[in-house]
Amino acid sequence: MKCKSFAEYYDSKISYNHFHYTEMSWEGIEAQTHQAFEIIFVKKGDLTYVVNEKMYSVKDNSLILTRPGKTHIIYFNDTDYERYDIIFNTSLIHSDIYNSFPENLDVISLENASGFIEGFEKLDLFCNHFRDDALKSVLSDIIEEIFCYIHICASTHSKGISLNNYETDSILSKSIRYIDNNLTSFICLEQMCKELYISKSYLHRIFAKHLQTTPKKYITARRLALAQKALQGDAKPTDIYSKCGFCDYSAFYRCYLRHFGYPPSKELDKAVIKIKY
Repeated sequence: MKCKSFAEYYDSKISYNHFHYTEMSWEGIEAQTHQAFEIIFVKKGDLTYVVNEKMYSVKDNSLILTRPGKTHIIYFNDTDYERYDIIFNTSLIHSDIYNSFPENLDVISLENASGFIEGFEKLDLFCNHFRDDALKSVLSDIIEEIFCYIHICASTHSKGISLNNYETDSILSKSIRYIDNNLTSFICLEQMCKELYISKSYLHRIFAKHLQTTPKKYITARRLALAQKALQGDAKPTDIYSKCGFCDYSAFYRCYLRHFGYPPSKELDKAVIKIKY
């Protein structure tokens, strides 16, 4: 994979970059979950976006919107991929605006993307000319402006906006709903398969196909995301591990350290949003 970087910025509330990948491959990329809102503007590319059980075909001039806590993955159907990617803490958006954002809006296709491109080009310009607090301030303003523009376009179904339909594997959808309903309690895969009338091997195949992971790893990642959100809210690790579906603290500690690269007690110290792909 080759990558050209146009702009990058990271802090505790904002992660932004504009990359152009060539010889792109989705091999080795796993589903991820983060406690922030993500906006990807696909300037050029042909990819498949999976969020929980929903699957979208995404082409040039499209927006991908991922809410906090949503498990998602991207498959690249073309080796040439250029995108702008923003991950931001939702505290940057006025609560009334954020809370009224359409709940089920995941992907938008744009017939005319010039208005959005202008906003992203501003992000590039300021990232390459300002630093530190001044940069953080102007980025926050532009991100809120972009978010509000998406909100208005989507809410009014403005001309040139197409809300993508999605395809889904019904067994994957049912499996994820089962996990959602039992995430903080013991999940027996054998019992899950029995209730869904499928074999355990078939369950593993659909998770490998759509999410590039196993059901057990998916469940653990979802529980860790739940724990991370609680820790970022100032909860103590020893108080929340059992509420997030872990049987004992030592298992929780090992999983957290392996997944995030630092122990749960250091979550607040490591609060820097990073884009993984």
